[in-house]
Amino acid sequence: MSEITAQVLMKSEEQGGAGLAPHHIDSIYRSITRFQDVLGACERIFKTPIYTGATRFTSRCTYLWTNLIPLALYPIMGPVATIPSSLVVAMFMYGLEDVGARIEQPFQALPLWQYCDGIDAGCKQTMSQHEVIKQTLIEPLPPQKQELA
Repeated sequence: MSEITAQVLMKSEEQGGAGLAPHHIDSIYRSITRFQDVLGACERIFKTPIYTGATRFTSRCTYLWTNLIPLALYPIMGPVATIPSSLVVAMFMYGLEDVGARIEQPFQALPLWQYCDGIDAGCKQTMSQHEVIKQTLIEPLPPQKQELA
């Protein structure tokens, strides 16, 4: 943040500023700096190129292996148990392949919008609490009536 922004935050509300104390402004600076650091790290992760040939090679190896596993299991398990056991092994192998593909491309495959919505809701809650606190400090509480027993 620039010095101009700091001056606006420090000005009183009557002068069109936020009326914040210097330690609050320092806290805002630290939060924004941390946010920019995390945002930069996320951008570096997002822009890191991933070799797609490795993904294709893994997919082809998994396909070949799952299609050849019945030939290896047939002499051991016989005709009845080969098919179900081959299907179970193939299901696990394709599941692992899917997990690997999702981890390689998290911004395209994972529902990261849910995390963004959670952060947005937290920010809105903080802002609404700030307004409630501000109103509580400005408006004095009405005097309470005491009942005689």
